[in-house]
Amino acid sequence: MREMHHSTTLNNDSCRSSDSDCSSKNDDSEYTTRPRRSKRRQNPDTVGKKKLKLRGPLISKRARLPIELAQYLGEAERHLNNDEFEHAERICYQIIDTAPQASQPYIVLAEISFRRGNQEKAKEFLYQAAQRNPSDQNTWLTLMDWAEEAEDFPLAIHYARQALRRNRADTSLRQRLIDLCHVAGRSREALQLRLAALSVTPESTGEEQFEVARELADQFFKLLDPHNSVKAYENAFEQYPDHGTDNDRNSALSIMLQMKRYDQALKFFTSFCGVKLYLNSGDLFDMDRHLSKLSSVEKFKRCEFPDNMAVELQLKLFLILAHLGLGPLVVSRVESTYTNENITKYSDWLLDIVVAYKEKNLYSIAIQLILKLKKSNVTCKLVQVWTLLAECYLEAGETESAIKAYRHVIENLDPRHTGARLGLVNLLRRLGRNQEALKFLNPSNLVQKGVKPEISLTEQCDLIVQKREKSPLKSSHRSTAKSFAFSDLQRTSVVGDVDSDECSVEKVCLDSDWLDASANLVSRDHVAYRLAYERCRMLDTPESVDSFLEEAWALLFSDVTRVCGPRFTQLALTLDSEQHRKLVIDRLASVAPALTDTLSNQIDAERSTTETNGVSSSDIWGLFLRVVDVLRARLPKSLPQLETATAWASLLPHVQGNDLRRLAASHLLISSSLIARHGTPAFLELRKIQKQWSEYNQYWNVMNLAITLSRDFKHCRFLDRLVTKDSLNLAIGTIASSDTLVRGSYRYAIARLINMRGKFPDDALLTLLLAVGFLSMAMQKHIGSRHLAILQAVGFLGEYKRLRGDCQEVYYNIARACHQLLITHMAIHYYEKVLAMEPIGNNPEEKSVTNLHREAAFNLALLYRTNGNPAMARHILQKYVVI
Repeated sequence: MREMHHSTTLNNDSCRSSDSDCSSKNDDSEYTTRPRRSKRRQNPDTVGKKKLKLRGPLISKRARLPIELAQYLGEAERHLNNDEFEHAERICYQIIDTAPQASQPYIVLAEISFRRGNQEKAKEFLYQAAQRNPSDQNTWLTLMDWAEEAEDFPLAIHYARQALRRNRADTSLRQRLIDLCHVAGRSREALQLRLAALSVTPESTGEEQFEVARELADQFFKLLDPHNSVKAYENAFEQYPDHGTDNDRNSALSIMLQMKRYDQALKFFTSFCGVKLYLNSGDLFDMDRHLSKLSSVEKFKRCEFPDNMAVELQLKLFLILAHLGLGPLVVSRVESTYTNENITKYSDWLLDIVVAYKEKNLYSIAIQLILKLKKSNVTCKLVQVWTLLAECYLEAGETESAIKAYRHVIENLDPRHTGARLGLVNLLRRLGRNQEALKFLNPSNLVQKGVKPEISLTEQCDLIVQKREKSPLKSSHRSTAKSFAFSDLQRTSVVGDVDSDECSVEKVCLDSDWLDASANLVSRDHVAYRLAYERCRMLDTPESVDSFLEEAWALLFSDVTRVCGPRFTQLALTLDSEQHRKLVIDRLASVAPALTDTLSNQIDAERSTTETNGVSSSDIWGLFLRVVDVLRARLPKSLPQLETATAWASLLPHVQGNDLRRLAASHLLISSSLIARHGTPAFLELRKIQKQWSEYNQYWNVMNLAITLSRDFKHCRFLDRLVTKDSLNLAIGTIASSDTLVRGSYRYAIARLINMRGKFPDDALLTLLLAVGFLSMAMQKHIGSRHLAILQAVGFLGEYKRLRGDCQEVYYNIARACHQLLITHMAIHYYEKVLAMEPIGNNPEEKSVTNLHREAAFNLALLYRTNGNPAMARHILQKYVVI
């Protein structure tokens, strides 16, 4: 058995009060069991002097036992040594009841549990003892040993940390804790422990200290922890300030500059590099005492540093001083370092110094330094040098010099440099030279050559309108007619026969064309894409709104036209074919940034897109909304363009990659399609959001409108499935039954309506549809008994009148039924009743919506004219119809 590290002992006061009792206890070999101590019997005369060393660390004041309880605990230990566990346990619990904060009884209880074979209970008691006396290192070590044996390394690390707090100079314990962290996979904690050891127990020599510091700094830097990486170097320099090399100083300072810890870097220079800053009072600058004076360069007199300081260290010192606003102190020394040799080796550091002076508004100094770089053969062709020179000229008020610098970059160095072009354009706009600025924003000279020019906005929309007007999908034979464009779609899609060699060859050709087109997409050229976007923003003025519309259209939808191929008439299919739309979306997404589902991924993708080409998805979405606003202001003339724009916007990856934008684009497409009286694209979009909005009557009203305006029967199966799934939904049943009546399946519609009427007996619309169904069935050529169908229609019309009440709608529908049955006198009677009634509504606006006077008057005039009374027909039209 692993014995306990120590047992309970008497405190100092008890020994002083009763030397004889203490001596007798310590003379008893069975009183103490110390496996980590010597068990030699002690001389009673020296017990009082050596008891602290023998008994380990002092017991905390709260954990001490009074003399009486300490003697009583000795009885428990005697019982324990005699294997009388019950007596010893009872005594310990009695002591705990009297002194609950004492730790010694828990140690005895832990020993009892361990001897009984209950190690878990022993751990609990020993942990209770450690909590009551945290300064006892041996207790924590025992707990650490047990946790390590059980392979509970996180718990062992916790106990080891508690033990190390009692003796931070214990190198063996610290190394054991480091080993435990490595075993537990906590490499960062192990490195932090090694870093702490550098200051607590430094290495014997400076070389060893810096070797360990370099190793720790590299590992911390790889773990993206620059703070501890710098700390490793600082600890080494604090312990052995004369043993560090220039490479060590450079490494530490580079990390500080990367973190932008300029004040810490200046303190490092003043502490370990021999740099001295003098105040105006003549006092030497101390970072700890004079930190507040760093904000004002006027409080400093001069800066001194060793002449033999390495050039790289000097440049970093100049950079730090410039960032802290102390650059004017070393201007002459900075200018002397801008030699050809230094520019060749340290051009990056020299450019950073110029940027630091520019950020502190010291433009004259920055210009002098840049002109030195401009004269060097190494940096005279660097774009960064010229753009930085232009920015400094601009801030200094020398606009013409700034324009020359920007033009030099664009015309001689890098025509595709976006920053230079945008800087020049903004400068020209400030000077009022807008036309010249637009020339530099023209992306045509940046786009790859060999690409055919895009078809214009007007030509695209005209082709779509012509395609719709020439489409053979008429209402009389929708299910059998097939257009040429639809056959093109079948060839483009993957629905064709896989076994057909001809289709396979044609699909390979189409894919080859797609790959050629995708290489020339505008979105692939980030520079041209950014310039085109900035050009659109510049043209977005009332004077140039037409040019803005053309440029924005090309930027937004030129990729869509390339993906769809040279036959632009196929673009009309994006409104009517969900399959073709999905194909275009997949192809556009294959060359665009990856579409993501979660919000965090969407934000990351948008940030990466902005960093790549400077145009974010939000920018493109805002441009599209601006195009929609311009087209809405031009309605109804711009209706084809508006419908096309909303249809193509739903294909863009910038819209598809965001849930809110995708939903908004879908709503815009529905609205524009319904305004243009094209029901199919609106139906396709409404079908996607059916689960989300099916509980609202407004949704079914819009769905009914889209189905009514639809030119095909794509909605039939959809409605049949909905009715089958949800037979208690009145809106679905009503729309499906009405659609069945329109298709001519009267008996099927009547059967469905009778079933619905059994569930909703008080709904007047169902009764009206039943009357219409029987009336339409009576008009068929082949029917057994027309009279029975007409009687049923009349009966349902009467029921409809009872449920709906007296209003214009009821009498108008009855008059229409009589008009259809050629019962002229009754039709005239009900039409006249409609004309005599006031429409339903609380205000003129509501009454104008429900008013049927014009419809009834027009039908009544037809009846009068048919019966040979044109004068009466003319009178009715003049009274109710003519405005």
